Amino acid sequence: MLFLSAKIKININYQVEESKIKDTFTKFNDESKLIKNGFTPKIQLAIQSTFGQFPALKIVQERLKFNDQLKNNLQLIVNDIGVNIISVELEDIEFLPENCCNLIQK
Repeated sequence: MLFLSAKIKININYQVEESKIKDTFTKFNDESKLIKNGFTPKIQLAIQSTFGQFPALKIVQERLKFNDQLKNNLQLIVNDIGVNIISVELEDIEFLPENCCNLIQK
């Protein structure tokens, strides 16, 4: 099994559910804390889960499918904090050089 390391840049558009605005901001106080304490750990879980569903080359070749799956995985994980994911876009992915060689060979 080949484990890949990558640096990624993802754009996530979201909105707090109208009925949960008060609860969400009571819990997190402000948007920066919502992102840091609510989103960031959950985003990391969603990324790990989604990466595990795609071979590395498919992430590059089927970016739209990857984006859709990441959006779905992330939505499942953030439902409890009152957030709706509007869109997810993998903007950039940079595999470590030793991993690029493995991708080219396959």
